[in-house]
Amino acid sequence: MKPSLVILAAGLSRRYGSLKQLAAVGPRGESLLDYTLYDAVRAGFGHAVFVVSDGGRNEVKRHVQRLTGDAMKCTFVVQRLTDLPGGFTAPADRVRPWGTGHALLAAQPVVDRPFVVLNADDFYGRGALEAMAAHLRSLGDTGANEFAMPTYRLDRTLASAGGVSRAICQVAPDGRLTGVQELLDVRRVAGTIQGRPALGGKPLTLSGDEQVSMNIWALTPAIFPLLRERLSDFIDTRSSDPEDEFYLSAAIDALIRAGSITVQAIPTQERAFGVTFAEDLGPCAHRVADLISLSEYPHDLATAFAGMAAHNAQESTCS
Repeated sequence: MKPSLVILAAGLSRRYGSLKQLAAVGPRGESLLDYTLYDAVRAGFGHAVFVVSDGGRNEVKRHVQRLTGDAMKCTFVVQRLTDLPGGFTAPADRVRPWGTGHALLAAQPVVDRPFVVLNADDFYGRGALEAMAAHLRSLGDTGANEFAMPTYRLDRTLASAGGVSRAICQVAPDGRLTGVQELLDVRRVAGTIQGRPALGGKPLTLSGDEQVSMNIWALTPAIFPLLRERLSDFIDTRSSDPEDEFYLSAAIDALIRAGSITVQAIPTQERAFGVTFAEDLGPCAHRVADLISLSEYPHDLATAFAGMAAHNAQESTCS
C-alpha cells in the first residue's frame, strides 16, 4: 500500500503578502510545493491530501491539477476555524488559523493509511521524503504508534531574511526523539543565531548545529484521536489568545513525554529552505536553479509529470 502525503497549505501568508504556497521559484513558474510533489511521486507516495483555506482552495487546486495532471491522486480539504471538538466554539475575534496540529486533523476523513505530513511552502529534499516513505513501509501490524521524522542541522534551514519557526529536537543515543522545543523568530543576529520559545521564556542563543524539525513527520492514522485530545486541552486552556496556535510539534512533544508514541529521529543531509518573506523568493529560486543544473530536477516539471502519468496509465493497463 502506497503511503499518503498530507500537505499543509492553509496559512494566511500575512508576512509574505500573497499566497506564498504557490510562489514561483522554478524556471516555468513552479512552486516549492511542486518540487515536493515530484519528490513524493518518485519516493512512491500514491495520494496527496491538501489542507487549504476556504479562500485559497480553488487557486491551489487549479495550480496543482494544471501541473501534475494524473501523475498523482489529489484531494483537497478545508481547514475551518469552526471545526473544533464537541462543545467548543471559536472566539468571535479569532481570525488566525488554529495551527498545524488543527490543520492535520482536517485531513483525517480522507487519510486511511500511513502518511507523511509537511508544509507546502518549504523544500525538504528528495532524501527526506524517501527516508520517511521507507520508514512507513517498514511498519508491521504493531507499528501504529511508531512514528518518524527527519532532522536537519539548524544552520542549514534558516531564511535569507527575517525569522522563522523551528523545533529543536532532543534525541536519545538510540535515535529516539525525546522531546521538541518550538522556537519562534529564529534568525541570525550579529554573528549568532537566536530564537524565542513559543511557550514563553527568555530568548535563546543557538550554535547552528542543533538538530531541528522542519514540521515533516511520518505518522499513521493512530495519531488522530491522540491529536484531537490534545486539541481539546488547548482550546480549553489557551484559546482566548487570538494569536496562539496549536502546533503539531508541541502536541507530538506532549505525546512523547506521556509515553503515548515513539518517534525515530532520522538525520538528513538535505538543505531545507522555504518562502516565509518576499525577500526569500530570489534565494529560493537560485537554490532551485542550482538543483536543476545538477540534474536533481527537470527543467520542465509539467512535462515530467506528464511522463509519470503516462507510466502510471501503462502500469494500470498491464495489471
